Amino acid sequence: MTNYCNIPTNTQESHKLYTSVEWKSEQYFDEVVKFLKEKNIKSFIDIGGCTGEVSNIILNNVPSIEYGLIFEPHPINYEYTKENVKSDKVVIENKAVFYGKDFLDLSVRNPNIGSWSFLYSEKYPENSIRVQCVNIDDYLNEKEYDFVKIDIEGAEFNLIENSKLLKTVKFIEIEVHHEHFDTYKNENDHLSEYKYSEGNIIDYIFKQFPNHELHYYLSGESEIQKKNPGNMFLCLNDI
Repeated sequence: MTNYCNIPTNTQESHKLYTSVEWKSEQYFDEVVKFLKEKNIKSFIDIGGCTGEVSNIILNNVPSIEYGLIFEPHPINYEYTKENVKSDKVVIENKAVFYGKDFLDLSVRNPNIGSWSFLYSEKYPENSIRVQCVNIDDYLNEKEYDFVKIDIEGAEFNLIENSKLLKTVKFIEIEVHHEHFDTYKNENDHLSEYKYSEGNIIDYIFKQFPNHELHYYLSGESEIQKKNPGNMFLCLNDI
């Protein structure tokens, strides 16, 4: 399995390299990090930490950071991230952010690259793993976090529709996994009004975050992809 830049992503080390190149080579991510640095953010939450490389990039490039929190549900990735992120400013939790369940069976597309292909174990039962779920609002109630990065392979719909406090975070970087959208249409009737091909994913995000503006986005080259960007960086309007 390979990804762009011809970097294989079938091992933890190569996935770490891929993530590092991805965040350092794309103008979108450069702009996000530059913006966070200019805003002197003091704290962050990395939801879907994987190898911990994104957290390292934030820690190494935003000197104002005082504390951070990483959620990584896969136990192998969790142990790897503990070795990769060497900072006493960060707490690393071996938990999934998901509402409505105490535990969730996640299907692992490939146990080496640390990413989910689907939320539910029926998809890849041979690689299914049970993880503990937490409510992000409990953490946002305890401390103020300036920036939240969300990359949780489809579970972002569950998160943004159920969290009350995520909408108050100043800066949010979210990767929207369109391939999982139909899963949630079956559970939420109102999602049927949002059509991927018509660009309504952006409309959906705006309705979920009415006080945020879209500052940067990253999409593919096709017309459908441009209408439905996979990565969005949101900024609270009154900042």
